[in-house]
Parts: sequence; structure tokens; C-alpha cells
Amino acid sequence: VHVGTHVNLLVSCFMAAWPVYGILANHLRRVIVQTYVNNGWDIVRNTRGTEITLESLWYEAEKYIKTMKYGSEMRSDFRGAILARIEDLCDQSRAAIFNATAHLSIDELLSVPTIVELKYLADSDFKSFVLSLLLIRIYEHFDKLGSSDRLRNLLVIDEAHSVLEEIPKAVDSNEIASARRKTTDQLVDIIAESRDLGLGVIIIDQNATRLSRNALKACHTKIIHTNTSEPDRNLLASETGCNDEQKLQIDVLRVGEVIMRGPEETVPVNVQVFYDPDAYPEMKRKWTNDDVIARMRAFYENHPKFAETPKPPVLVEADEIRDLEPASIVVLVEDTVHDGGFQELYLRAISENNFLEDHPVEDLLCYYAVNLTGNSRAAFDAVNLLLERASLLYGSPINPIQSDVVRRLVGRYTHLLADGSEMG
Repeated sequence: VHVGTHVNLLVSCFMAAWPVYGILANHLRRVIVQTYVNNGWDIVRNTRGTEITLESLWYEAEKYIKTMKYGSEMRSDFRGAILARIEDLCDQSRAAIFNATAHLSIDELLSVPTIVELKYLADSDFKSFVLSLLLIRIYEHFDKLGSSDRLRNLLVIDEAHSVLEEIPKAVDSNEIASARRKTTDQLVDIIAESRDLGLGVIIIDQNATRLSRNALKACHTKIIHTNTSEPDRNLLASETGCNDEQKLQIDVLRVGEVIMRGPEETVPVNVQVFYDPDAYPEMKRKWTNDDVIARMRAFYENHPKFAETPKPPVLVEADEIRDLEPASIVVLVEDTVHDGGFQELYLRAISENNFLEDHPVEDLLCYYAVNLTGNSRAAFDAVNLLLERASLLYGSPINPIQSDVVRRLVGRYTHLLADGSEMG
């Protein structure tokens, strides 16, 4: 997937959860683009850089606010619209989800039947953000695989209005509502395009009127279960072309009964799953696991690959829960700065520090900090400690340390360490 496309989709994710409008939307995109560029990603040449975290995005947003040539009111609006929400995602209780560098790859996630449970994300905005991220990552995965005439995977989105919400016409003139509607339409377009990539999508919702109308129209096959809400019934009847009699039946459909319309039907049809316990007495009794196994045995014999129980992927422990204790970092820093090899390299670096494009001091400190701590968050503290102790012992650099360079180098060395690459 092209880097520029990925960035645009990521902007859509933020807009789906926290819509902003006008000039703020432009600023949001600039911050995200700058975050990728400063971490080695090249949007023009389509080359990847170091892994991006929300911490990286927060840093770029904070820096961007200081350069905005607007009054304090605009800066305050931007801080409230973007920065405060990023800080919420970096909160300790959410960092393992939103700010981790170690995670399941999308290949692993789709390699076995998987349920992503989001009910514990009580905040609807966070839930929308997660759903949007998952949706674009799945889309990017299949886009990379290319077109396919056969079904590769089936994606089921329950309570789909969480991410594909209909914006009432009464508030559509509102700029924030318009921004959210535009973003929802982009996500619907992604779902529609996924068909050609071999990804089937099932959208489930108990509240039809809360679901985007474009999402409803994008569904080739529509299945209606019983619904007692009059607005929902009117909408469902209209979308499927039900006649007056079928419209009345929606309210009284029983278990096993639906009204459906597929891409080949010109009118919706009533469907009933056959249930006649008088003709088939075995339907009256409860089925046991052994009964089900016996019934499925023939199927498994004909399709042995379905009989295999796949091994679930193992999630690598995230960086955020591997931090060293502060006292341990201090001890490691003290040992490092008193090492003869470090002293020699540091003295050479500060003598060369007038060549700003090389950043020898930042490079040396970041290299040692990442090796000492093993992850990016603790490495920033270690850089400051190394600089403080080395300055006292051997002298300070001629030029001040550049924080943006430190952040970029820490990200680079952390990425190399995670890949097991040489960091020299």
C-alpha cells in the first residue's frame, strides 16, 4: 500500500472518531504527514521508515502547535481537538492498545477465525477509532494481495453503527457533522472496494436507522429479522422494496423467519427455516455435543482441513510493559558514562558537534540509551541522564541537543533492535 494512501486512511480513522472541520482538518493531516516524514517515511518515493507510535504523533503535534502562526484561540482549538485526544490514547490504561510497537501482524490476525471484543472500550469514540483502524488495516492487507474472484476472508461487523453511523439531516449543515459524514462515506467506499479483493463483509445492526444509508445501499444481500421499531421498519421496507403486507410482517417475524433480498431477486422474499417437531420428533429434544459431532463427522471427513484446530498466534509482549525501574536506569547510566570506551566516543562527538547535519552527540546518546533500556519510552529518559552525567564529567556539547533528532534516532535504533539488525 502506498505510503500516501496509508496516511490518508489514517486521517480518516481520526476523523471517524473525532471529526474536525475546516482548517483544523488540514492541520491534522499536516501533523500526521510530518510525523511519518520525520521518522524516515518518504511519501513521494514510497519508502518506509521506523515504526510510528502515538507518542511520535503527540510529539509532532506539540511541536507543530508552537509553529502555528495564529492567535492563542486557534492554538487552543487545535490542542483541544487533536493533542488532548492523542494524550488520552497514550494514557497508561490505553497505551498497551494504542501506543504499542509490538503487536499481532494483520497476517496473524486473519490466519485463524478471530473475534475482536470491543465491549470493554466503553467510550464510543475509542471504539470507533479501533474499528476504523482495524478496517483500514484489513483493507490494506487485501489490497496488497490484489484482486481475487474467490472469497478469501469474511469480515463481520456487529453493531456497525459504531463506525458507520448515519448523520441525521437535521444536523447535516453542521461542519463537524459534515466532516463525520464524509469520513463515514470513505469507510463505506473501502468496504465496497473490498469485494474485488476477495473480502466479504457482513454488516449487522439492531438499529437500522442509526446505520449509514450508504452502508445499507452497499449491501448486495439484505436480511431482515423481526423489528418492532416503526422508523426501522419503514427504512428496511424502503431499502428492500417490501410490499405493504411484508412491511407489516417485519413486526411479527418469528424465530427462523426472515425477509430477504439478494442481488438476483427483483423483489424481497419471505424465508422460513423448516421446523416441524410433529413430523420430526427428534427436533423436540435438546442436542448434545456428541450429537453435533456425529452430524459433522461426515463433513470433516470430506473437508479434512476444517477438522484441524489452528494454533492461535502469540502476541509479543508490548514495549510499554517492559520498562526498567528508574533506579535501574540510573545505575546503568552511571556504569556507562564511566566506561573508557564511552568517554572516548563522547569526547570525539562533542568536538565534532559543530557539524550539525551529522548530530554525533545525539547519535551516540541515542545508541547507548536504546541499548540500555530496550524500548523507546525509557530511552528518552536515559538520553537525558547520559547527557547530564557526561556533561558533568567530560564537558557539555558546543550546540544544544536537538529533541527532534533525538526522537528520530531513538525510533530508528529501537526499530533496528526489534528487528535484530546491526546498530553500529
